[in-house]
Amino acid sequence: MDPKKYRFDDIGYHPPLDYEEVELKAPMTLAALARTAETDLMTLRALNPSLLRDTTPPGESGFRANLPVGKSATFLAAADDKPAEKITEPVGVVTHEVKKGETLFSIARRYGLEVGALMNLNGLSTARLRIGQRLMIFLQEFRGTLR
Repeated sequence: MDPKKYRFDDIGYHPPLDYEEVELKAPMTLAALARTAETDLMTLRALNPSLLRDTTPPGESGFRANLPVGKSATFLAAADDKPAEKITEPVGVVTHEVKKGETLFSIARRYGLEVGALMNLNGLSTARLRIGQRLMIFLQEFRGTLR
């Protein structure tokens, strides 16, 4: 109620972000979305803070993504030229149960991921794992065989 009392009187506000919304027909990675809309990945991340992973929610069609102003027409034109299967990249979801002797590095290497990406995907703040802990793995493609 009294911002000056708590030294909140000299706040510089950023102007609101301008963006356009598009409805996606199928889940897709942010990289594929950026490529199709001809924009960069950092801009997409800034405009879509609800996306905590490198993909739109798996299994959810009709997701509304925010694109920079003027890029929705580019995206829609590219999406009309190609079927949804061509612009989306297959995303597999795997649950991995940590076994004795496994480390974050060994699990990330097994699935072809970076350790930091694996930590972000699972909300880990430390590399410590517990036996029996379940980790969610998002795969761009299946590499090798799953054991």
